[in-house]
Amino acid sequence: MLKIGDRGPAVRFLQEKLVKLGYEPVVVDGIYGPITRWAVQNLQAMFGYTVDGLVGRGTARLIDAQHGYGWNARAGNAQLWALKAQGLLTHGSNKPVWS
Repeated sequence: MLKIGDRGPAVRFLQEKLVKLGYEPVVVDGIYGPITRWAVQNLQAMFGYTVDGLVGRGTARLIDAQHGYGWNARAGNAQLWALKAQGLLTHGSNKPVWS
């Protein structure tokens, strides 16, 4: 479990993943500070997770999965893809439709 105040290589690795997911305000310094927590909370909120800023098993899997899918917070369709991943949107003929 990673949380604010933690330090070390595991935090650095988390920060590197967050930067790849488009959370560029995150500084890769190995210190879990307020900006890292903000990025984790933002990602948790985007995908319907409990927003607590903690990186446990579930959030770690979310980060890895979205990294694997090429999801990026800066993409114009990031929120739509997050909603679709939660099963909250389907795609109709020309526009998204709430499920």
